[in-house]
Amino acid sequence: MLGKNSQLNGAQAHKQLLIAESEMHRVLLIQDGQAIVAEVRELGDKTAQIYHTVSHAVGTVSALTSFFPGKNGEESEGKPSFFKKLMHGVKVGTSIWQSFKNGRE
Repeated sequence: MLGKNSQLNGAQAHKQLLIAESEMHRVLLIQDGQAIVAEVRELGDKTAQIYHTVSHAVGTVSALTSFFPGKNGEESEGKPSFFKKLMHGVKVGTSIWQSFKNGRE
Protein backbone atom coordinates (compact mmCIF):
# COMPACT_ATOMS: atom_id res chain seq x y z
CA MET A 1 0.00 0.00 0.00
CA LEU A 2 2.97 2.26 -0.16
CA GLY A 3 2.37 5.02 -2.64
CA LYS A 4 -1.28 4.12 -3.16
CA ASN A 5 -4.20 5.96 -1.67
CA SER A 6 -5.68 3.70 0.88
CA GLN A 7 -9.38 4.07 1.06
CA LEU A 8 -11.58 2.52 3.67
CA ASN A 9 -14.76 0.87 2.60
CA GLY A 10 -17.95 1.69 4.49
CA ALA A 11 -17.65 -1.14 7.03
CA GLN A 12 -14.02 -0.34 7.82
CA ALA A 13 -14.79 3.35 8.28
CA HIS A 14 -17.70 2.50 10.56
CA LYS A 15 -15.44 0.20 12.57
CA GLN A 16 -12.82 2.96 12.97
CA LEU A 17 -15.49 5.42 14.14
CA LEU A 18 -16.79 2.91 16.69
CA ILE A 19 -13.26 2.34 18.00
CA ALA A 20 -12.66 6.09 18.33
CA GLU A 21 -16.01 6.57 20.08
CA SER A 22 -15.27 3.68 22.42
CA GLU A 23 -11.90 5.20 23.33
CA MET A 24 -13.53 8.58 23.97
CA HIS A 25 -16.11 6.97 26.28
CA ARG A 26 -13.38 5.07 28.13
CA VAL A 27 -11.51 8.31 28.82
CA LEU A 28 -14.72 10.06 29.94
CA LEU A 29 -15.54 7.14 32.24
CA ILE A 30 -12.10 7.35 33.86
CA GLN A 31 -12.50 11.10 34.35
CA ASP A 32 -15.96 10.63 35.88
CA GLY A 33 -14.58 7.98 38.22
CA GLN A 34 -11.79 10.29 39.34
CA ALA A 35 -14.32 13.09 39.95
CA ILE A 36 -16.50 10.77 42.04
CA VAL A 37 -13.51 9.67 44.12
CA ALA A 38 -12.57 13.31 44.74
CA GLU A 39 -16.14 14.15 45.80
CA VAL A 40 -16.33 11.16 48.15
CA ARG A 41 -13.03 12.19 49.75
CA GLU A 42 -14.34 15.74 50.18
CA LEU A 43 -17.53 14.40 51.74
CA GLY A 44 -15.44 12.27 54.11
CA ASP A 45 -13.41 15.32 55.12
CA LYS A 46 -16.55 17.36 55.76
CA THR A 47 -18.07 14.50 57.75
CA ALA A 48 -14.92 14.27 59.88
CA GLN A 49 -15.08 18.01 60.53
CA ILE A 50 -18.72 17.73 61.59
CA TYR A 51 -17.90 14.73 63.79
CA HIS A 52 -15.14 16.63 65.59
CA THR A 53 -17.34 19.68 66.04
CA VAL A 54 -20.20 17.60 67.45
CA SER A 55 -17.91 15.61 69.74
CA HIS A 56 -16.44 18.84 71.12
CA ALA A 57 -19.93 20.26 71.59
CA VAL A 58 -21.05 17.12 73.40
CA GLY A 59 -18.06 17.33 75.71
CA THR A 60 -18.78 20.97 76.43
CA VAL A 61 -22.48 20.40 77.03
CA SER A 62 -21.74 17.37 79.22
CA ALA A 63 -19.40 19.46 81.33
CA LEU A 64 -22.00 22.20 81.61
CA THR A 65 -24.82 19.83 82.53
CA SER A 66 -22.77 18.42 85.39
CA PHE A 67 -23.10 21.87 87.00
CA PHE A 68 -26.88 21.93 86.55
CA PRO A 69 -28.59 18.84 87.98
CA GLY A 70 -32.37 18.37 87.99
CA LYS A 71 -34.89 20.50 89.87
CA ASN A 72 -33.98 21.53 93.42
CA GLY A 73 -30.50 20.07 93.12
CA GLU A 74 -31.79 16.53 92.57
CA GLU A 75 -32.54 14.56 89.48
CA SER A 76 -36.17 14.92 88.47
CA GLU A 77 -38.28 11.79 88.75
CA GLY A 78 -40.32 10.31 85.94
CA LYS A 79 -39.47 10.75 82.30
CA PRO A 80 -35.97 11.96 81.41
CA SER A 81 -35.90 15.42 79.90
CA PHE A 82 -35.67 16.02 76.17
CA PHE A 83 -32.18 17.39 76.66
CA LYS A 84 -31.01 14.21 78.38
CA LYS A 85 -32.52 12.07 75.61
CA LEU A 86 -30.82 14.25 73.04
CA MET A 87 -27.46 14.02 74.79
CA HIS A 88 -27.76 10.26 75.08
CA GLY A 89 -28.61 10.01 71.38
CA VAL A 90 -25.64 12.16 70.42
CA LYS A 91 -23.30 10.08 72.59
CA VAL A 92 -24.58 6.84 71.06
CA GLY A 93 -24.30 8.32 67.55
CA THR A 94 -20.73 9.49 68.07
CA SER A 95 -19.83 6.11 69.53
CA ILE A 96 -21.25 4.32 66.49
CA TRP A 97 -19.52 6.76 64.12
CA GLN A 98 -16.20 6.26 65.90
CA SER A 99 -16.57 2.47 65.64
CA PHE A 100 -17.41 2.75 61.94
CA LYS A 101 -14.54 5.14 61.29
CA ASN A 102 -12.00 2.94 63.13
CA GLY A 103 -13.23 -0.10 61.21
CA ARG A 104 -12.42 1.54 57.86
CA GLU A 105 -8.87 2.50 58.75
